[in-house]
Amino acid sequence: MSDLRYALRALRSRPGFTLAAILTLGLCLGANTAMFTIVNAVVLRPLPYPSPDRIVSLSLASRGIDEEVVDDADYFAWLANAKSVSLAAHTRSSGAVMLNGTAEEIAGMEVTAPYFAVFGVRPLLGRAFTADEDRPGALPVVVIAERLWRRAFASDSAIVSRTITIDGVPTTVVGVLPQWFTTLGHAEYWRPYHLPPTRDSVTYFYDVVGRLRDGASLDALRSELATITSRLEVGRRRMDRGRVPVVMTLHERRYGDRRTPLLLLFGAVGVLLLVACANVANLALARAVGRQREFAVRLALGAAPWRLVRATLYESLLVSVAGGALGLALSWAAVVYFVRLSPAAVGNVERIRADWGVLGFTFVVAAATGVIFGLIPAAVASRQDPQRALSATPRSTGTVRQQIVRRVLVVGQLATAFVLLSAAGVVARTFAHVASVNPGFRPEGLVGARVRLPAPQYTDTSAGPFFDQLVARVRRVPGVTAATLVDALPLAGVRSSSMLTDTLGRDSLRYDVVGVAPDYFRTLGAAMIQGRPIDETDGMNSARVAVVNIALARLLFPGTSAIGRTISRDGAMTVVGVVGNVLHWDLDKAAGPTVYVPIAQDGASRYLHLMVRTSRPLPAVESAMTQIVRSIDPALPPPVFTKMEAAVAESVAPRKFTFVLLGIFATIAATLAVLGLYGVLSNVVADRTREIGIRTVLGADRARVVRLIVRQGAVLVVAGLAAGLAGSVALTRVVASLLYGVSARDPLTLATVPLLLGAVAMLATLVPAWRAARVDPVVALRTD
Repeated sequence: MSDLRYALRALRSRPGFTLAAILTLGLCLGANTAMFTIVNAVVLRPLPYPSPDRIVSLSLASRGIDEEVVDDADYFAWLANAKSVSLAAHTRSSGAVMLNGTAEEIAGMEVTAPYFAVFGVRPLLGRAFTADEDRPGALPVVVIAERLWRRAFASDSAIVSRTITIDGVPTTVVGVLPQWFTTLGHAEYWRPYHLPPTRDSVTYFYDVVGRLRDGASLDALRSELATITSRLEVGRRRMDRGRVPVVMTLHERRYGDRRTPLLLLFGAVGVLLLVACANVANLALARAVGRQREFAVRLALGAAPWRLVRATLYESLLVSVAGGALGLALSWAAVVYFVRLSPAAVGNVERIRADWGVLGFTFVVAAATGVIFGLIPAAVASRQDPQRALSATPRSTGTVRQQIVRRVLVVGQLATAFVLLSAAGVVARTFAHVASVNPGFRPEGLVGARVRLPAPQYTDTSAGPFFDQLVARVRRVPGVTAATLVDALPLAGVRSSSMLTDTLGRDSLRYDVVGVAPDYFRTLGAAMIQGRPIDETDGMNSARVAVVNIALARLLFPGTSAIGRTISRDGAMTVVGVVGNVLHWDLDKAAGPTVYVPIAQDGASRYLHLMVRTSRPLPAVESAMTQIVRSIDPALPPPVFTKMEAAVAESVAPRKFTFVLLGIFATIAATLAVLGLYGVLSNVVADRTREIGIRTVLGADRARVVRLIVRQGAVLVVAGLAAGLAGSVALTRVVASLLYGVSARDPLTLATVPLLLGAVAMLATLVPAWRAARVDPVVALRTD
């Protein structure tokens, strides 16, 4: 307690050092805690299911690309023959649920009966589905989520066996699932998945999960499914051959694509903390050197060396604990900022929370930090020669070894700052490349509205007149300059793909199919390259036509015009137009071959998107569209709107997330490194004040004195940049998977970073150099 009180008095006597150290550590520990909170929720914490490592996600891969779904032939073959796993199929859906007399669009899922057993969940009330209830023709039943039960039904315990209306169909509630059970899409209800039987001309695809049976392993399951799949190869169509099973844990399926960037950022804040430790250790070493006479007096009075070590470690631990408390407070705000920056990049937002693991992490890191930056001053205190220390000049800044240690710390800080800045630079270049990609359409003033017509109230036949009336009325809304229909919005994927052969009998080519209505390309703002767009003349009774994009035209008809050529898809289609490439997946994925077909000729659908271009503010137009939908059919829920500018921004959000955070961490590291360099050179000037005075008396001008100090700073800067360049080249593989359109060893980045960092670092040397040049020789000679 005596040493603890002494440490508190010592810190209070040097408020500048104490405040600088606490703020430095608090900032860096806050960043570390915030990133650990996210990494813990997304990467480290297991999914909230019993034995989550036994739950697997199954899919098929074709030509090395994971399709993330399973076709019906393989699914039913696995279901009948696999002994290592129990399987369930599921798909996302949504439904118009009547709540308090108003239809509300609610996210849901359709699942086969074993689904809940796979996840090990038991209903809070009621029961799960029976095997008979997921077969076609069964009575409609539903299991609802606890949050829907509490929100819409006031936690009524009599909810089981109650009838609610979903998509106009009276449906019996048979169970309520507990709050902890979370699934993709934030589902609030689950209905039985009535799997259609396999047909000769139609292939169905399912999302499939499973639970490994006792004694089974992932490798055994992979081998078993590969054997079953190989037996189906002979009967497959040529376009479906070569598929292989993909088996991974459910955690890997959900969060695998976020693992690398999050771990990279977590490593970056770890490096940042090391820079902070080096900076604070530099400050503590300078302070310890200034206290050599104090330590010497205490040793001369009989204090044991370990007592001085303990006293200095107490000081560093107190600083680190205070920094940890500040960091913990800052981490709450940091987590909120990180999540708002890009929820898609972070992932499972609802699981991100502070728990005992986060608090323990902060405590351990803070304590370790205190020990790390406290060891150097502790070593200075324990290795004092009292006679030598008491005879030293009061202005002495330490031994040669201590000065070397301080210089090495600065070099390390500059090197790590270089590495972080280089990583941020290449990620920034990637972000710039992706953000500058032309999506093939004009997103400004463009909004999509998903409209889903429920069965059995609507059939494919009756859906057509509804959508025709909807488009006609929306076009009359003030400010609407164009309106049309499409079955899938850009940057949201496509709903179907197919294979085709050209008229010369060339090999089949897989392409995406997009169903569109007249005026689609004008509404979208896509460029027609040749021919005409799809218009009102392309009806059910007219000749079948298609518009192809440039990517497909160049593949099938290189060097010639595609207009008038015929392609085959369930019969011949004549190409009447060629349109510019529109990105239907992501901005960093090149546009693939795409065929646009008239909705009227491809078969009507109850699930379409109304796309509107407007010159008015989007909220006003969205409100008008909602009123029109409700006026046509009051039982329909309001449309789900997608602002296309937001969709483009969301496509680059994960890269922006990585770039912004890396940039913040790198900037902080560079600032700390430059401050460390400034501190070292300031102490050099203080240590050489008498020498500088003598040099000035002997005729040295100010320019020579400035060069003397700048030269010492330049040596440290060059050494730090050289070490940083080597580290950046060595760590290129870490960021390679995150890049697009730029090499991990991007010459521009590797040239710009040392120039900027070196320039700022050299500026930091000019202040102490200028101070040295202004030393008054008379004052300097009287220093001692």
